[in-house]
Amino acid sequence: MASRTVVIAGATGLVGREILAGLVIARPSMLVGNREALGQPVRRGEVVASVLGKVGGFLIPANYKPIDASAVARALLSKVPSASGKAVLLSGSMRI
Repeated sequence: MASRTVVIAGATGLVGREILAGLVIARPSMLVGNREALGQPVRRGEVVASVLGKVGGFLIPANYKPIDASAVARALLSKVPSASGKAVLLSGSMRI
């Protein structure tokens, strides 16, 4: 019975290594988008920050500008399937 446990543990470890072969961490700045469509409450602070980001966006570094949630989703969809090792996506790099 002990040998069976070792085989199962070894197989589980192999599967775990395959799953964790790539790690992608997304670090977006403030997310903007249509919160109402998701059934979430509108937050006044986010609305104000979004407007300020659009008006004075040229003054804000790319990693700190508000970013659309769909841009983050697109960046993750393009990066995750081919990820190997650890990758950190900052807000500025997800705007492309």
